Amino acid sequence: METLWQTYKDRGVVLLGINIDEPLSVVEDFAREFRLTYPVLLGNTSLKNAYNIAGRHVSPYPRDYIIGPDGKIIYASAEFDPEEIKRVLNKHLSPPPVDVPFSMVDFDTDGHIGFSDFIIFAQAFGNKDPDRDLDGDGQVGFSDFIIFAQQFGRTRS
Repeated sequence: METLWQTYKDRGVVLLGINIDEPLSVVEDFAREFRLTYPVLLGNTSLKNAYNIAGRHVSPYPRDYIIGPDGKIIYASAEFDPEEIKRVLNKHLSPPPVDVPFSMVDFDTDGHIGFSDFIIFAQAFGNKDPDRDLDGDGQVGFSDFIIFAQQFGRTRS
C-alpha cells in the first residue's frame, strides 16, 4: 500500500488505513514496521457498525479506503489487492483517451483544434447539440469536455 501511496499521493487522492478495535500501540507498531507514511486511523465498534466497515470478514490488514479528488470514496477493502487498487485509481484519475475523428472536434474546420474550437464547444455546453456531443449521450457535458481536451492542440496531418 505504501508503494501505491507514493505513486498516487500527488495526483489528488488520499489513502487512509482505518484499524478497528486495535490498541494505539499495535497500530503504531504496524505503521512503524511497514514504514507507512499515509494516515492510519483508529476506529471503534461504533464506526464499524455505522459504516459496516469489516462486515463479517476478519482481515489482518487495516481497512483501506481510496478517496478521489472529488472527496468521494472510490475504493474500500479489507484485503490488499494492489492490481485492483491501481485499476480503480487509474480509472478515476486518467480518463482513457477517446479516439474521435479529427473533423468531429475541429469545429471551425481550420485544420487545428484550438481556442476558437473551444469557444464553439463552450457555447454548446449544457445543451443538446448533436454536432458537439462527442460521447453520443445526447447532452454536451463534462465527458464531452474531457474528449475535447484530449484533442486540444492537434493539427490535421
